[in-house]
Amino acid sequence: MVTKAPACTKADLRSMIDGLYFDASSAKEYQDAAVLSIMWYALGRASDLAFIRKRNLSVGSGNVLFLRLIRAKTSEEQGLSLFPGKSSFITCPLHAIAMALAMQTFPVSSILDLEHLSGLNVGDEAPATEATPLTDALVYCSDDDEPATATPEATSPRRKSTPLKMQGYVN
Repeated sequence: MVTKAPACTKADLRSMIDGLYFDASSAKEYQDAAVLSIMWYALGRASDLAFIRKRNLSVGSGNVLFLRLIRAKTSEEQGLSLFPGKSSFITCPLHAIAMALAMQTFPVSSILDLEHLSGLNVGDEAPATEATPLTDALVYCSDDDEPATATPEATSPRRKSTPLKMQGYVN
């Protein structure tokens, strides 16, 4: 028997994003908040968001942010107009995108660093200086075949609460 997840309301979205912002310890939480916000407004799959590039953002008349999405399975382009959230900045997609961009550790062409969805590996910054030859920097970028050996740091939650159970809303 297949059971479907309940519909995610705006109150559910607010509690999930609020939890991510409250316990944020790295840029990944801000990226996750942007993914949740855009997925909720775009009614899309997370894999569709992996291909959003900064060049796909434009500002239209009336200061409306326009986002062009390319659907992963159909390769069809769809547009999405994003307006500022008037009731809460936490669920505002513009705020989520701005926070994700501000928290990026280095400039990349994508809005969201979703390397696990796009098949790309965006690792740590390359130790490049002005004296580093371009070929050395490119070799550093292509050495992503080895698995990461970093262990996550143990963090203690700042508050006791029930888990948000986001996996029930995200495929």
